Amino acid sequence: MDNNKINVSDHAIANIVKMTVKEIDGVVRLCDKHEKNILTLFKNKKTESVHLLHKNNNDDIEIEIEIVAKYGVSIQNLALKIQEKVSSALKNMLDIDTSSVNITVQSVE
Repeated sequence: MDNNKINVSDHAIANIVKMTVKEIDGVVRLCDKHEKNILTLFKNKKTESVHLLHKNNNDDIEIEIEIVAKYGVSIQNLALKIQEKVSSALKNMLDIDTSSVNITVQSVE
C-alpha cells in the first residue's frame, strides 16, 4: 500500500493556506492587490500573497505569506500564530510538513 499516492494541486494547498490565515484574529487580509491571484506554482514562481516552494526532493515545503495586520496587535505574536496554524492545518489535512512559514507584514490597518 505504500505505492498509493494522492496528489494535491497547488491551488488546493494555496487555498488551505489562504483560508487558515484569514481566520486568524489580527489579520486584516492577505495583500489585497494580489488576493485574486492566490494560485501558486511550486517551481519557484511567486504569486504575491502566498508563495510555496518544494524543498529539494522531499515533501516538505517552505511557505511565504504577505499580509495586512490589524493595528495594535503584536506583530511577533501574530506571526507566530500564523506559523503554527498554517503548519498545523497542512499537517492535519494533507500530511504535509512545512520546513518554514515566513510572514511578511506589508501594511497595518
